[in-house]
Amino acid sequence: MSRTGDLKDAAVIFGLLYVASKVGSLIEWTGAHMPTIPEAYKHPFEKASLPKGTKMPGEGPLVEVPAVKTAMTPADVHTLIEQVVMERYPGDMPPNKIKLLWAQSSLETDAWSKMYHYNFGNVTTKTGNFFLLPKGDTPGHLHRYKVYNYPKQGMEDYLATIYRLLPTADQVLSTGNPDLYAQALKQGRYYEAPEASYASALKFRMKELGVA
Repeated sequence: MSRTGDLKDAAVIFGLLYVASKVGSLIEWTGAHMPTIPEAYKHPFEKASLPKGTKMPGEGPLVEVPAVKTAMTPADVHTLIEQVVMERYPGDMPPNKIKLLWAQSSLETDAWSKMYHYNFGNVTTKTGNFFLLPKGDTPGHLHRYKVYNYPKQGMEDYLATIYRLLPTADQVLSTGNPDLYAQALKQGRYYEAPEASYASALKFRMKELGVA
């Protein structure tokens, strides 16, 4: 083979190595900037994927089931919120939106230490399986709370509830303002507590999570 041919082969090899390095860098960058979600939370939101006889949230007549704790870490909940927002509500995803949802879920479940059946927002129900909060847990234990089968299912319905009750959810969440969010939630009849108390608790949770 001629020296010219050798140089051409070397140039081709060098080019391929350069492209491969760029692709590797892109994959590494993408991985660093996309939320990763634990494999156990990726369960598809499909009835067919659940064990036979499993009820979907709100399906069928009211049936009380025992309250089962499903505690999660703040970091895992944050990741799950990001994942569901990206999948279900594509478009702009400012940090403000995530931090308000994160803080509210923490408020409703006492930092997820008193979360049951993956109900991230203490969403109530009038149909299907429900649980009552044990006495001493707030809010009032007489409310019927929705039962979910896995984390992502609970998060999807929690966010769907927020977006259904708040027509301007995107705008309010994007402000990052806990007072405006508490006001909008009150107008949407999401909670029963005084608005000022809820706003104050929301600010406390934001400070606790380091996103105030």
